[in-house]
Amino acid sequence: MLKIYDRNHNAIGVLKGDNETWEKFDLKNSDATLTFKYPYNGRYVEYLENENYIQTEHAEYVIKSVKPGGTYITISGQQNIEELESDIEKFTCKRRQLDLAVEDLVAGTGWHVAYCDVKRRRSITKTYCSMWDVIKQMKRTYTAELVVDSINKTLSFYEQYGEDRGAYFIEDLNLRKASGEKTTYDFYTAILPIGKDGLTIESVNGGSRIIENHQFSDKYKLKIWKDERYTVVEDLLEDATYKLEELSRPYAAYTADVIDLARKYPDKYGILSYWIGDTVTLVSKRTGTRLKQRIVKLTVYMHETALNECEISNPRLDFIDIQKEEADNTAALSSAIGTDGTITPDAMLQTLMELTGTNIDGGNAATVETVDLDDGDAESDELITIEGGNAYN
Repeated sequence: MLKIYDRNHNAIGVLKGDNETWEKFDLKNSDATLTFKYPYNGRYVEYLENENYIQTEHAEYVIKSVKPGGTYITISGQQNIEELESDIEKFTCKRRQLDLAVEDLVAGTGWHVAYCDVKRRRSITKTYCSMWDVIKQMKRTYTAELVVDSINKTLSFYEQYGEDRGAYFIEDLNLRKASGEKTTYDFYTAILPIGKDGLTIESVNGGSRIIENHQFSDKYKLKIWKDERYTVVEDLLEDATYKLEELSRPYAAYTADVIDLARKYPDKYGILSYWIGDTVTLVSKRTGTRLKQRIVKLTVYMHETALNECEISNPRLDFIDIQKEEADNTAALSSAIGTDGTITPDAMLQTLMELTGTNIDGGNAATVETVDLDDGDAESDELITIEGGNAYN
């Protein structure tokens, strides 16, 4: 059901006659989008304007695109987080719990934290950005998964969102087609973490500077990971352990076209229900494949239960982005260099604050007297295809 509201959030009515209506949920980006077609002569067509609102069972959306065409217009909307998109000059928290830091950030917006099982304490400083940018930075820094409820205006943070309900996707029942790939391009079994001023972890790691994880292979491949934002050795050990858990197994990603039997026949197939973040078992009798993966992207068709699409993956969601962020920050520092090749302390500090945005121990980001920049080099399969039948027409 699609409820429509005007720009002042006054209720207009319920849309009838929509088709090709789908919502897409992305756990990694904590995002949701809506697309549907509506008859050009429909009762409420005049209200399908940019910046009006559409509400479904799962989320509220702001209309961002209205595209006429033939006898239908195509409407696209983005998850409504308008109150969180306003810019702020600066936000700082020093070694606080995630839920308390977020509550301070969003105070007065109408949003609040509904749930948080992440107990780590971290520190963040960000300047001249939106509250949503700060929240995304927090999600990365605290290595949390974020679920947005745009109807009730709540944010929930999880170590891992979703359940293992026992659901499975299997050919000739609810799996129409699936394809996937396993890779080990960025594969390591040991990590040497280094924090600020050469900080290493042997004092809290049984005398060893290195953590090993051989969950997939007995090979020894060492990754040296340096991040000078860490000054607390326990935090460095915790996050390095988390990163190695991800690096020490193959990356596996699959896409699956699935039939939502649980929605169509809840009494008979309720056990096959699934949602974003859930762990499901993918079974191919033809190839002898049986594996468990998490749903990290989910496209749900409102009126066609046979057209749902899932992206299923095994790793936690943050490490690749954290590594990319570090590379981006390094590149961004070059923007502080003047045209004469010099760099001022103020320019360096401002760039660190704005682009790195985080100081793990909550102290000053840096004290810069002189900066010497060198040119250097940055360090920066198995294919499975399953074709399945349709359980019904």
